[in-house]
Amino acid sequence: MATYRSILIVDDDPIVRSLLRSYFASLFVKNIYDAADGSVAAEIVRDHLDALDLVITDLNMPGIDGVQFLRNLHDIGFRGDLVIASGESEAILKTAGSLAAGRDLQVRGCISKPLTKNNLDEIFLTDRPTAAPARIRQTIDAVVLAGIINEAGIVPYFQPKVDVRTRKIVGAEALVRGEDKSLGHLGAHQLIPAAREHGLMRDLTNVMITKVLKQQRAWNDRGIELNLALNIDPAQLREMDLPDRLADFAQDLALKPQSITVEVTEESFHSNFLDVMDVVARLRMKGFCTSCDDFGTGTSNMDTLESLPLTELKIDQSFVSKGLTHTFADAAVHAAVRLAKALDLQLVAEGVETTDELDYIAEQGVDIVQGFLFGPPMAAYEFESWYLSNHGYVPDLSIDTEERAAHRRQHFKQKRQPVNY
Repeated sequence: MATYRSILIVDDDPIVRSLLRSYFASLFVKNIYDAADGSVAAEIVRDHLDALDLVITDLNMPGIDGVQFLRNLHDIGFRGDLVIASGESEAILKTAGSLAAGRDLQVRGCISKPLTKNNLDEIFLTDRPTAAPARIRQTIDAVVLAGIINEAGIVPYFQPKVDVRTRKIVGAEALVRGEDKSLGHLGAHQLIPAAREHGLMRDLTNVMITKVLKQQRAWNDRGIELNLALNIDPAQLREMDLPDRLADFAQDLALKPQSITVEVTEESFHSNFLDVMDVVARLRMKGFCTSCDDFGTGTSNMDTLESLPLTELKIDQSFVSKGLTHTFADAAVHAAVRLAKALDLQLVAEGVETTDELDYIAEQGVDIVQGFLFGPPMAAYEFESWYLSNHGYVPDLSIDTEERAAHRRQHFKQKRQPVNY
C-alpha cells in the first residue's frame, strides 16, 4: 500500500471529485487538491511540484483534456504517481496509459469508471510500484554507482521457472539488485537507468554475468542443475565482443553454454538490427540459448523473429494477467503460441500470479511459467533453501490461492543466515 501526503484530483465532474476526496480522506491523506480541468491542474502541479505524491486524472474534460494534461505533466517534470480514471473505452484508456509511461510518468494504474471502492482499493491498497524509485534513482550519481558495482554491492536475485506439465523447477531468471549503506536495497528500475546514464552498463553487466555464473557453478557442484537466464541491455547487445566475453566466463567456470539463456527485449530490435543479428547468431554458434523477452510489447513481426536464431519466446506478464478477461490480451497470447510453434521455440509465460492464470496458460500450450504463484525473486541462499525444501518441484498448487499467498509472505519474512560460498 502506498502512503501519500499530498494528492491532486483532476475531473470535471464535482461528484467524482467529492467521492475521491472522501476516499482519500479515509486513507488519512493530509493535503488534497482538486481541479475541474487540465489548465488549472497544471498550475497546481507547478505550485506544489516537490510536495505532490499523486495525481489522479480524468481524460475527457473541457479546455485542456486529460491527454494534453499528461503531456503537461511530463513538461513540468512531475515525478509522483499517476492514476488515470476515465469512462472512455478500454482501448483509449490503455493508449493513455501507454502515452504516460512513454513520457516517463510513473503510472500506478488505470481505472474504468464508474469508480467504486473496490476498483480504487485494487489500485491504492495493493503493493504496486510508487514514485519513490524515480526519486531514489536521481540520488545514484556516477561515483556512488561505481562504488556499488566495484565494492560487491551488486546482488543477483533469482525467480524460478517451472515446467507446466511436470511442475519441475527447470531454471531461474537472474535479476539485478543492489545494496548500499546509504540508499539501502536497490532494484533494477533504479540501477539500470543510472548505469545507462553514467556509461556503466558494461561494468554492471560484467559483474552480473560473473556473479550469476559463479552461483550456477556452486549450485552445479551441489547437484542443483538449472538453466539460468541473463537479461542483456539493448546497448550491450550491440557490443560485438559480448559472445566472446560470455563464452570466456562460461569456459573459466566449466559451464555448458546450453545451460545459460541470454534474454533480449523487443526494444533491442529497433536500431542497428544487423549488429543484433550478428551478436545473437554468434551467441547461438557458441551454444547459448537466446530468448525474446517481453514479447508483445514491441513491434516485432514474423520476419524479424525468423531472422534471429532464437530458442525461446517469453509472453509479457501484461498479457498473462489480462488473458482471461480481455479480448486483445487473449488474442495476443494465442498469437504468441502459434508463432512459437511455427518457429519451433520454447514458450515461456511470465508474471503468473494465480491458479486461474496458470490453468489458462497451460491450456494454451505454454511450456514454462514463472511468477509470484511459485515464488518472488530471491537471493541465492533463499532460492537454494526453497528449491531443496521442495525437492526441485513447486509446492502443492491445490492449496487455496489466498492461503498460498499468506504462506509466501510468511516464508519470505523469515530472516535466515545466508550461505557462504
